[in-house]
Amino acid sequence: MAKSTIVKDPVDQQLLELQENWETFSQAIAILVAARAELCRSIDFLEGIVRFREWQDEHKETVRDAESTR
Repeated sequence: MAKSTIVKDPVDQQLLELQENWETFSQAIAILVAARAELCRSIDFLEGIVRFREWQDEHKETVRDAESTR
């Protein structure tokens, strides 16, 4: 987070605030990138479940026949 150090020279103070804001912005971007990666993993997982259920629906008869012959 921003440290808010006070500097007497207004230009130096603005540069310091800009640097602190940039650090905060960079941290926010890093958090968003990590969140995006986690969201993509979750979506991949859910798509896998959907594909498996679709496969089950397509092969219901085959699975039922195999279970009945046991």
